[in-house]
Amino acid sequence: MLSRTTFMRRCFALRWSKFQIPGEQRENKDYKRKMAETRKRMRVEYDKLQTEAEIRWLEEYTKQQEVKWTRDMDKARTAICRISAQAQKQLDFVRERDLRMAERGKIQTVREAQKSFERRLMLDAMEIERTNWPTKDNYQRVISDVSFPPALVDNEQYLERLRTVL
Repeated sequence: MLSRTTFMRRCFALRWSKFQIPGEQRENKDYKRKMAETRKRMRVEYDKLQTEAEIRWLEEYTKQQEVKWTRDMDKARTAICRISAQAQKQLDFVRERDLRMAERGKIQTVREAQKSFERRLMLDAMEIERTNWPTKDNYQRVISDVSFPPALVDNEQYLERLRTVL
């Protein structure tokens, strides 16, 4: 079943065709054909212009994106370089700190060795002197009048001399 609009168009076309003169019908067909060609040509031109505009926009967009990508990559490289430089600084600092600590350790080791050597010398001297120390067995031999001068044995004389000097 036809719609009302379609039906009315067909009726109008039939009525109109009765009143047309044969030459007019030919002109009308030529007009329709030219209009169809013109529409077709205009559609092709429009499509061509639209395609060109889209291509231009796409090229500009691509250039902008390339610039943006380049800038982003530069930022990323710069960030990587900064991170690398900071890491290198940190490593250098740690190495220098370790060297300083090693030097301090060497200095401390040398000082400890000196102290140990001095203590060892003291102990050796005490070992040598130990033979002259009085014990229960040899105190009679070690402590004798010869060991102490008579001036030191007499305390009263010593104290008198000290008072006169002062």
